[in-house]
Amino acid sequence: KILDHTKMLVVTPRHWSRGGRLLASGAAGLVVVLVGVLRRSPYAAPRTLATGRASSSKKTAFGGVSATYAARASEYCNAKPPSGAEGEAPASYELAGATLIIRHGARAAIHDPPLAQNAGAFACDLDELTRTVLGDWAALPETTTLDDDDGATTCAPGQLLERGFRQHVALGECLGERYAPHGSRPWSWRARATDYQRTRASAAALLTGFFAGVPGEHRVPVAADESLEPMWGAHPYRGPRCDRAASLIAGKQPISRNFTAFTDATAFFPSRTTTTPGAPSPGDRRLTSIADAVYSHYCERDAEPVCSRVDPEACVPGLEVLRAADAAYAEQYDGPDGGRRSTQLGMQPLLREILDGLLQLTTRSPVLAVYAAHDTVVAPAAAALGVFDGRWPPLASRLVFELWTTTAQAYVRILYNGEPRTDRVPGCAAAAPEDATLCPLHVVSAAVDALLDGAPSFADACAVGGSSPSSVVSARAPSSREREDDDEPPPHGSQRRRRRRRRRLRRTAPSP
Repeated sequence: KILDHTKMLVVTPRHWSRGGRLLASGAAGLVVVLVGVLRRSPYAAPRTLATGRASSSKKTAFGGVSATYAARASEYCNAKPPSGAEGEAPASYELAGATLIIRHGARAAIHDPPLAQNAGAFACDLDELTRTVLGDWAALPETTTLDDDDGATTCAPGQLLERGFRQHVALGECLGERYAPHGSRPWSWRARATDYQRTRASAAALLTGFFAGVPGEHRVPVAADESLEPMWGAHPYRGPRCDRAASLIAGKQPISRNFTAFTDATAFFPSRTTTTPGAPSPGDRRLTSIADAVYSHYCERDAEPVCSRVDPEACVPGLEVLRAADAAYAEQYDGPDGGRRSTQLGMQPLLREILDGLLQLTTRSPVLAVYAAHDTVVAPAAAALGVFDGRWPPLASRLVFELWTTTAQAYVRILYNGEPRTDRVPGCAAAAPEDATLCPLHVVSAAVDALLDGAPSFADACAVGGSSPSSVVSARAPSSREREDDDEPPPHGSQRRRRRRRRRLRRTAPSP
């Protein structure tokens, strides 16, 4: 359980005011500066079109940032600003706590084609304030950087950027303001993250915003054994292994299918004799790999399309990639051909853990619980409950479970990126009280138990054919081929080895 891995902190949220009035201690100066930084909202990061970059007809045809392309990419760059319906309920209800599954904030690209223009150039200069706040969290992984030949410092693949940090500080601040009016007891928190710098730093940022600074040194823990981490759901080699969930999607793998429209941009990939960490192989061309590059260039590089540095007029067909990626996510996690059932079964242990945590809150002071993870956790968790919208979850997405109580009963409200969707959970529409966004806790709990399809336990539900439930064990280690097919970057070597690889790639690449 999440409680077993955390250090608890009891503190009353002190909310950041836009005027800069805050803590009445020596930390006040620090927070006033932070308010100044946040005044320019991270949700309003520059999204202007790159001037002169979409002027040719070929570029417009293959990847120019059209209005439709810009609209879809902008939705991904930022989850809806934290101004949703969290904290809203009739006056007769008391807020007992909230549990969040969050996606990390803005990050450097994981799959950035090495022969794209300006590949790998994701600025990694965190401001002094960000570093100071992160320093309050013990054992938080350092941001991994790469030193280019010209002396510039860029973020390694997948690292949380300053904008991503600010996204979650702003989200935590907003939630703190919305939850503060409910109840007089002080809030505490608990958290767990997957073992990545971007997820652990995102959780620290959100909690920093919620509590207006976390006093002392605290940790964002990870599971002691990641092969037992339920956040990974039906992942092929992470989290609790479930043979039945894997069999439902065996051989289908929609996210790994070749994307034929990308053949016009083969110059992005190195030759078959060269390799770059995190880059798709020449014969792979996965949708998620390509879409990750398209989104990251747009979000963090002032709306740049992904174009070849060998042929500047050859660009990824951006809008087509983004639409196809949405369709792949919908099929993978909510598709009728095995995707939905596999997701429901794979995510049941995590949802059961969350519901068990909410049950404990009915007699305690309010608790903010944070599960810091990825799009590949937020999407299937939402899909398992029936609240997924079928689109790739934006950066800093959130799936929120609020617990509201009366003298007679406990209720749950479920929100996806600020929008109440409780009525989509099976049984909730018919059982809702006067507030249709609420559902009795026991009804939601029954819906989560029903994901096992009548089996008495997760192990029994995962057994395939005549196999014994005891065969459901922790995930096996991935093969080298499977690591290549994963959507996460491979483990990084030393900075020196990475610099050598990048130099070799530059030498082997044709000149523009």
